[in-house]
Amino acid sequence: MDIHVRQESAATLHEYARVPIAFDVLEAFDVTAAAGDQFRLAARRVASPYVKDYDAISESPTEWAQRFDIAHWAFFGAFADGPLHGCRHLKVETQSINVAACRFYARQGFVLRSARGGVYPELPREIQLLWYKDLGDG
Repeated sequence: MDIHVRQESAATLHEYARVPIAFDVLEAFDVTAAAGDQFRLAARRVASPYVKDYDAISESPTEWAQRFDIAHWAFFGAFADGPLHGCRHLKVETQSINVAACRFYARQGFVLRSARGGVYPELPREIQLLWYKDLGDG
């Protein structure tokens, strides 16, 4: 599958903000180091399932300009099919509690290259997972 990566303007943040970012947490991954630079993910049921709603716990993308200087930020959208516009890699961040997303990225050919605890001080049980996909020469 070809992935088309297109640079967007900050004006698209209003559209992005309309996409709900909530999911049911029924299980989480325990992450352990494996041979080489690989990781082993083992799913376990959470004792008390809950809804993780990023919309409720963080500011909207439309508010980023009030908190950050986004004048030099670049915004990108990734789409299936089409040219790659010089992009060679795609990096995605998720957390150990988003099992469905992790499984989706693995099925799409992403490789888990980084797993770091302690990245989210207010959420000490969540592990940051960085998935990468090689897109070729673009």
